[in-house]
Amino acid sequence: MEYADKRVIVLGLGKTGEAVKRFLQSRGASVRCYDDSIAREGLSDLSVTSDFAVVSPGFPLENPVACALKERGVPILSELDLAYINRPSERIYAITGTNGKTTTCTILHEMLSTVGRSHLVGNVGTPFVSALDVIRPKDAVVVEVSSFQIEQSSVFRPAVAALTVVGEDHLDRHGSVERYQRLKLSLAKRAEIAVLNGDDPVQHDLSGVRYSVRDERADYRLSDRAITVRGKRYPLPARSRGAAFDMDYLCAFAVACTAYGVRKEFLSAYDRVVLPRYRFEKVGTIKGGA
Repeated sequence: MEYADKRVIVLGLGKTGEAVKRFLQSRGASVRCYDDSIAREGLSDLSVTSDFAVVSPGFPLENPVACALKERGVPILSELDLAYINRPSERIYAITGTNGKTTTCTILHEMLSTVGRSHLVGNVGTPFVSALDVIRPKDAVVVEVSSFQIEQSSVFRPAVAALTVVGEDHLDRHGSVERYQRLKLSLAKRAEIAVLNGDDPVQHDLSGVRYSVRDERADYRLSDRAITVRGKRYPLPARSRGAAFDMDYLCAFAVACTAYGVRKEFLSAYDRVVLPRYRFEKVGTIKGGA
């Protein structure tokens, strides 16, 4: 898409907003910015005509500035939508969920790096739009997607979308558990192929490829340290890295194989992947745990 001489408003100037600003300016757009926490940049008058706006994940669409733009008929894109519209590759694999999505994305990125170039972007810390200039047509793009990004996006359609486990989070933004969960599940409905957690009751009514440690009918089943796919067993290393890691690994394996077919190279990522930091980690024991 051409952006020369387009007039664009960027809402939110955190890491994502700055990346959007740089991307648009590098392509000749005239960019104005707004963030509640800092001074406006050329946005003292919202009546100035704008072609569209781009919103950062942390900037709610209920913000008065966003509402004023919508009332004036200014289209508002998410950063994810902007990146998707300008994507150099169709091989986009998105992961969302309440827990485990960063670990699953990290594992999937490691797997796909064994068979080609892969890029890890999104809620994991690197805005998708900031990687567009280095992505090639046959590269894989692993995108961690938050509920904030899903809420704001209407264009984003990944080739494969996977759900880890869908629980409860960000109720201050979404208002209710039901709305939060609907947002998470909607990503699977937007994808060409959905990869679903067969052990999560929230996902039971969705259609797609299923992975599980309990359901013997699942497309990808983990039991006795092996993943079974269409009757064939693929052993994992004897040493487990923990039940949570194994489930995230199973999800990533299901996505990788759905996209590229079953490859033994994907199994090698089990021991090699460097885990991201968890929100909760054991740091020690006091008085025997009493």
